[in-house]
Amino acid sequence: MKDSTRLGGHSFRRTWRFSPMPDGRPQPVGWTIMKTLMDALKSDEYKDRLNIKLNSAVKGFLGSEENGVLGVLSESSGEMEEIRADAVVLASGGYCAGGDILLKYAGENAKFPTTNGPWATGDGITFGMEFGAAARDLEHVQVHPTSFVNKSDPFATTNFLAPESLRGTGGILVNGEGRRCVPTQARLTATLV
Repeated sequence: MKDSTRLGGHSFRRTWRFSPMPDGRPQPVGWTIMKTLMDALKSDEYKDRLNIKLNSAVKGFLGSEENGVLGVLSESSGEMEEIRADAVVLASGGYCAGGDILLKYAGENAKFPTTNGPWATGDGITFGMEFGAAARDLEHVQVHPTSFVNKSDPFATTNFLAPESLRGTGGILVNGEGRRCVPTQARLTATLV
């Protein structure tokens, strides 16, 4: 990464990014990291040690709290499969696209649209807690101030995240009437301090 940029609240360029693609569009950093990881895992080095299942969803853990997790119950194309394993790593996503966890721990945020995908319903967190895993700070939910609102569906429950770099490069937040609704950085900082 050789390009730097300002994000919202920065007073100078301090966030490093990939250079834009040849057509001028920004490089999707998260996707680039995931693609590099997937390419490595699909390489010959791992072909006999790793079975990657795409378009699948974990529906629960196999085992019990007393015996531990012995595998997962997976669904793919409507077919259920038990996958046994010596070890299971739970790397769960978020829960702000709705579901019981959001309502239970941070229900006041359920009225806001999420910038998570619609799949972020907290299933992995629920599975872990059912097996005795501890979870903490679930009531702390970041409500991101900027997202792109589709004018044809202004009340959609899922919106696309507008990156902080928009504000860092001069973008301003406006309300439904097109008026600025957040003070300038200097006035906001003075207000907060």
